[in-house]
Amino acid sequence: MTNERIGYAEEDRISELTDDVVCHILSFLPSEEAIATSLLSTRWRFVWHMVPALDFDCMKPTSQERVNKFLSLRTTQRITRLRLNYGKYSYPWLPDTDKWLSAVIKKGKVEHLNFSLCRADANDLPPWSMFTSTTIVTLNLKVSFALVLPSFVVHLPSVKTLHIHNHGCTSLSGFKNFFYGSPALELFSIKTAHVTELNIVRKTRHIRLFERRETRISHAMFKLVIESDRHNDFIPHYFEDHLENVVKAKVYITVAGCDFLCSRVMTRLLYDLKQLRNVEFLSFADFRLLDIYATPPLPKFQNLVQLRLYLKDSHSVFFKLSARCPKLKDFEFVIMDDRYSGFELLLPCY
Repeated sequence: MTNERIGYAEEDRISELTDDVVCHILSFLPSEEAIATSLLSTRWRFVWHMVPALDFDCMKPTSQERVNKFLSLRTTQRITRLRLNYGKYSYPWLPDTDKWLSAVIKKGKVEHLNFSLCRADANDLPPWSMFTSTTIVTLNLKVSFALVLPSFVVHLPSVKTLHIHNHGCTSLSGFKNFFYGSPALELFSIKTAHVTELNIVRKTRHIRLFERRETRISHAMFKLVIESDRHNDFIPHYFEDHLENVVKAKVYITVAGCDFLCSRVMTRLLYDLKQLRNVEFLSFADFRLLDIYATPPLPKFQNLVQLRLYLKDSHSVFFKLSARCPKLKDFEFVIMDDRYSGFELLLPCY
């Protein structure tokens, strides 16, 4: 029994795996660790040459010559997964990076690209080659500076998932070129320095937009959700700032975190309501206790059929929204108490 246990413990099942399976496993490791496996045994010596992935934390600029030398050691040109992380202590010369990155993307037919950049000159851009690839399916872009968004044509016909994390001060409207240049896009996610979050989901049957904004002065938080079926695509109207053209959609607006009247908060709320004045469904939740002395003018909702109001008290100015809906058929009003401590409960869930 003891001998059997010892033999079982010494059995090397990993080395019995096929090269394809081993390479797939190694593709999820940083490239330095994958290369280190060549020291395990003779069988592992050249396995890393066949791994269809590159994963590097670049501590200093990398020239195209060094990249070409490294790639020449590989027995496969296929690179389906590529991750490059330029940390805060590295300062890449982006024109040179763009040259070799473009070559890797084209030769390797990269499908999944993850690119992080912490430092750059004010006028520098992430490598252009990642914005004109016909093979990339998933693109993750993270930059810690104000991203300068050029007017060039983005051409990403195969991209289905696009994540952009920008620590700089870039407006959401500036990202519309990425949306228009990605016809197959199913998930579009953006985060900016203002704790602003935008998620767009485009499935076969429906479209959903989620936007979150925060104001630093009043500590108010806004959440906007717009839903529609695929035949009533409202996303172009969103990026062109023409949401008044949206009719066949459900809209959920929520504001919280501010228990006093702030003119900037009210201005933004009224702007959103005015922009969405032609929708047929509206759910509006205001978790603030307001002391309003002057009643602001509310827009008229000509097409609104269903209205849901969640307010702290019936004296809120937004209670008068029901009187601004001539076609209203379904009206629900709820006075919120301590049971509504989390306003996420009022948003649609999936």
